[in-house]
Amino acid sequence: MYSQVAAALVAGLVEQRPDLAAHPEALASWGDAEARAALLRSRLDEHGMFNDSGEARENLLRQLDRFERRAADARQRLGLDPRSEAELALLRARAMREGQLVPSVDLGQLAKAGRAALDDSDPVRAALARVRAEAESNPDPDHERPSPDTDERQP
Repeated sequence: MYSQVAAALVAGLVEQRPDLAAHPEALASWGDAEARAALLRSRLDEHGMFNDSGEARENLLRQLDRFERRAADARQRLGLDPRSEAELALLRARAMREGQLVPSVDLGQLAKAGRAALDDSDPVRAALARVRAEAESNPDPDHERPSPDTDERQP
């Protein structure tokens, strides 16, 4: 039963963090530990930490502790807790700054998206289009342009 829970956890995480899909073994280990810990917690919630004679369910508690530790270690390795996420971000930034890591950005696609965002309804683009159209319709360079050394405010 835990393998189905583990698979669902991994699928949900990869949906939120597709960058982690490149590490299936680490994801499988994390998912397994998280699923087993969740199922053990559920079992303890259902039956309690103590048996009918009042003794602690030592085996279940030991197993829960074991899988919670494994899950916590896996979260840390994957950058799923605040501290390890910050450490990984710093390492990535340093690697990019030092040229060891190339950003995975398609500049052509980024430029295409930028052009699509600046359609004709954009006021800046519309103004540029008007200026271009006026320049093309008036090829005379001296047409209605004030001279740089004259003052237009003269009476």
